[in-house]
Amino acid sequence: MKRPPNDQNSAISILPLILIVLLVILISLAVFLYYIENETPPPVPLSSFQVQRITISNESGSDSNSSTTNSVIEGIVYVASTVDQQVQGFQNVTNFGNCNGLSKNSSTLCIGMIFVTSSTQNLCFWMHDTPLPLEQVWISSSYKVVYVYQAQPESDKNVCQNAQDVLETSPNMTIKLGEQVTLAPL
Repeated sequence: MKRPPNDQNSAISILPLILIVLLVILISLAVFLYYIENETPPPVPLSSFQVQRITISNESGSDSNSSTTNSVIEGIVYVASTVDQQVQGFQNVTNFGNCNGLSKNSSTLCIGMIFVTSSTQNLCFWMHDTPLPLEQVWISSSYKVVYVYQAQPESDKNVCQNAQDVLETSPNMTIKLGEQVTLAPL
């Protein structure tokens, strides 16, 4: 005579299979979450940045016995105003390009990128994955240059200063402390 199958024995033989399936699901979920958290976002193309005119000037010698010297740097810049744009900056970029086709002659040179914020704060910059040598210029809320730093390509060194905006430009721009910065729409 045959014995009917024992339900308890069937459950015991299925239990290892259920545990293996649960373990595979948990491992798959962990791997999926790891890749989502550690995936670098796609680069923000420079063409998505707004472009504005920039003027940097310094007036000195205001008394009648000295000559007035007025040095002016003019050009156009990319404006990094969103978090994604500010994270991207000039990473993996080898030249400033033509500021979305608007840099057409010597009076409209594309001279870099300005990172704009809404208030004065401790702004930290580094050159991770940035092959361009850059001059970084911290600008106060009154639009005066408060700090200038010659950044080295690919450096992970953080440089921090209190400012409202930061301009990244060519190292040979010779921008000085106290100079006035003006941004204007094109």
